[in-house]
Amino acid sequence: MCLIGHSQIDNWDIQEIAGYNVQNCGIRGISSFEYEEYILAENILQCNAEVYLVMHGTNDIVTDHSDKEIIESISHTFDYIEMRQPRAKIYFLSCAHVNGHLDKNNKRITELNEKLFDSFRSRVVFINVCDLDDEFRDLRSEYTKDGLHFSDKGYVKLKDIVEKVITIKE
Repeated sequence: MCLIGHSQIDNWDIQEIAGYNVQNCGIRGISSFEYEEYILAENILQCNAEVYLVMHGTNDIVTDHSDKEIIESISHTFDYIEMRQPRAKIYFLSCAHVNGHLDKNNKRITELNEKLFDSFRSRVVFINVCDLDDEFRDLRSEYTKDGLHFSDKGYVKLKDIVEKVITIKE
């Protein structure tokens, strides 16, 4: 399994998900636009996996890009995977809400998640990470170390969420 995304992926110290060995290709601080420009366009991503788990969007909402541009940029990641691994299964993690993080707000994240779901639901398997939220739809404090990035407990919960959706490899 190949993990693609920003710091929430890059910081995930994991070797196996649902029986799949993990190759973590996340990059801290990167947007989907930068991932496309510096990694995909340069053909740097060397991942021949049966399964891809992608998480983009969180770092895109702090740019001046429109939702349409964000969706298009993320779709280029899917294009890249599909061209190289046409039989691969692609899962997309929704953007996680934050807790007290001023440059990212949960209303904006929810709006983007809805548009991402509508845009990609027929193309990839969308995994909603709302189980990381508290009753106020904020990232639970026990699942974060700074209001944005996941704590160890947050990653345990994230793995649980993912494994409820991804078929266990036998």
